[in-house]
Amino acid sequence: MDTVIIFSRDRPLQLHSTLETLLDQGLGLADVPIQVLLRATDDVYLRQYREVFTELHRLHQDCQLLFLEEQVFTNDLADCLFRPVVNTGFLHRYQWPGNELVQKIERTTERFEHVLLGVDDCIFVAPFELPAVSRLLAERSDLLGFSLRLGRNATVNYMAKTTQKVPPLTPINAGLVSFDWTTADGDFGYPLEVSSSVYRVADLWPVLAEGGAHNPNLLEYQLTKLRDRFAKQKPLLASFETAVAFCNPINLVQTVSDNRAGADLAHDARTLSQRFARGERVRRDQFRGFVPTGCHQEVPLEFEQRPAAEEPRTSGEPGLVSVVIPTFNRCELVLEAIDSVLAQTYPSLEVLVIDDGSTDGTGEAVAARYAREPRVRYTWQTNAERSTARNAGIEQARGEFVAFLDSDDCWLPKKLEKQLAVLAADPSLDLVHTDFAISSGLEPTPMAAARAACEGVMQGHLFPSLLQSDPIGTLTVVVRRSALTERGAFSTDRRIIPFEDWELWTRITYRSRVGYVPERLAVYRSHDGNTGVPIEPENYLVFQEHVAAYIRPEDRNIAAKAFLDGYWRALLHGRQTGWRLLAALPAAKRLAGWRSFGRQLWKHRRRFCSQLLSHEAAISPCE
Repeated sequence: MDTVIIFSRDRPLQLHSTLETLLDQGLGLADVPIQVLLRATDDVYLRQYREVFTELHRLHQDCQLLFLEEQVFTNDLADCLFRPVVNTGFLHRYQWPGNELVQKIERTTERFEHVLLGVDDCIFVAPFELPAVSRLLAERSDLLGFSLRLGRNATVNYMAKTTQKVPPLTPINAGLVSFDWTTADGDFGYPLEVSSSVYRVADLWPVLAEGGAHNPNLLEYQLTKLRDRFAKQKPLLASFETAVAFCNPINLVQTVSDNRAGADLAHDARTLSQRFARGERVRRDQFRGFVPTGCHQEVPLEFEQRPAAEEPRTSGEPGLVSVVIPTFNRCELVLEAIDSVLAQTYPSLEVLVIDDGSTDGTGEAVAARYAREPRVRYTWQTNAERSTARNAGIEQARGEFVAFLDSDDCWLPKKLEKQLAVLAADPSLDLVHTDFAISSGLEPTPMAAARAACEGVMQGHLFPSLLQSDPIGTLTVVVRRSALTERGAFSTDRRIIPFEDWELWTRITYRSRVGYVPERLAVYRSHDGNTGVPIEPENYLVFQEHVAAYIRPEDRNIAAKAFLDGYWRALLHGRQTGWRLLAALPAAKRLAGWRSFGRQLWKHRRRFCSQLLSHEAAISPCE
């Protein structure tokens, strides 16, 4: 009763190669659960991990493949050593608002006897039979484990940058050998590791039960505590005469151990993620029959473009942009908005007009003008607010990307072309926005810059700054539909309107990067019907409640400071004045505590006193 556990962090393309070579070279794996304990630092990696699972499960349907997103490493690893009730699936532990919750995977009380531990830069180069290895460990109590990466060929100690002596190898049978690890040097004297070795679960259990290992590197460090315990009882380690696996340390993704690794930017995690997004995979037979010089060896990867049939497209028609235009009683304006979309220099688009219960003839006008335009689709619904209308458009969208345009705004012709160029250059981006201009009337002529420069950074990891203010205009956004599927669409909680778009951007940027085109490529029309207003303290508390629901424990300290800054911004730039401003202060104290509350009050004392003594607040974009 065996299992395989592979650890992976931000390496979906390399994990794909690890699993593909494992399934190619490993014999007797049909009844062996292969569990991947993964950690994705952003949702681009997470979706690519899901794609790895989908591809391999489709090609190896008889394989028991289980992907688990790490929550608490020690607990998750301990769970993986018990047989699961369901042996195949992708379990995403953290769910976004609006998505159905997935419960923790159920386990039986049946513990595995043997485990093959591996990492996502491990490559299997020659055939091996896991059940035969397990039988050997069951028969020989003097064996501590079985290494798949040691053998006569392991003459180089990569980590120590030196050669190493191969110890005397005692033949067992059928190409299997053993050696005394207690007297060996280098990698041969390092018997407990997590990269590509098979162990008895009972031998490792004392360390796992003790806990404290928060990642695979610390787990390996803690396993060294068992060396003295096993030196007399289990002084031998087994391997094949020639290694059947090795680790290819072409990049470094962890920060706990200063391990040696390649530094070529062509093989860093982000670049490989971009290659994965373009449909590239490590060439299937690159390492078949390869004989490494040691347990670790840097070997540049060779890539191949997989046929489209092998690349599942669950995120929409490639390259197509679905433009969602919600409208309500803006018969003339919506036609101008649609025309500005159809005038785009980027040709691959569709226009989804969602009529939120108009009674002014909007449907007839759209039908009359665009009867011969197949790219325009019109849908009428009972009035239910703009979030519901936008979400209806997202559900109808066929494109890989989704863009939003309110019916009283419009775009300049090159908007989509420039944004799609940014997305094509960096497939790791989930959202790209532009700047916009404001028109004081209904004419589409840009008249002024939309926002002051002090609104914060506009690209990269925007999440902390987005907790304070929103620099992203809804009319400027192009977002991957897969991001909306993964993290949910617009909130329909009426308490958060009109800030539902801001709340959605925080979900998308929580673990994803943002791209930015620093040009005014959209026009926001300012008129009496606009709903854009400064966020008030009570609104911000609702926003904070929504966001706090999905903040992970490791991010709460950073988020707490950003929430405090955001609340003070709402206090100082909202329309609260006089006694209403005083009434909003207790919430600031609850968010911050007395010390931080006092610092913020001193920092903003002039602005605060001005509003405290005012009957009407003078609203400005920044202090």
